[in-house]
Amino acid sequence: MQVMPATAKELGIKDVSDPIESLRGGTTYSNILYNRFEDIEDDETRIKFTLASFNFGYEHVRDAQRLADFNNLDPTVWENNVAEMFLELRFPKNYNRDFIKYWYVRGTEPVNYVRQIFERYHQYKQFITDEEDDKLQFTSK
Repeated sequence: MQVMPATAKELGIKDVSDPIESLRGGTTYSNILYNRFEDIEDDETRIKFTLASFNFGYEHVRDAQRLADFNNLDPTVWENNVAEMFLELRFPKNYNRDFIKYWYVRGTEPVNYVRQIFERYHQYKQFITDEEDDKLQFTSK
């Protein structure tokens, strides 16, 4: 898992090239991000916000949520709401608003990242029986 140097330091990762340390740190950081979105009750949606934060930064996600709220969209819903606002943060008329704290975002990247992960997830689920699926539900441990 690719962790930026400042985040690695915060998580106590001494060697980012060590796969065990990197995985341990990345999963710890993912859990921290997941817990920051406690206002999102649906697990799958919450994971989408977590993935976008891991990929592009928590504060950029919060900016997209603020822009969604400004545009009368639901800031706790990813699809057709916050994801769309990520795309809008490419444009100066949006990223220059006074409530946007972290400015410009190449919004297609986090939106595509989340979409591609969930496309693969749903493809993989086709090969799992219902009984196995019950054992693989999302958890926030």
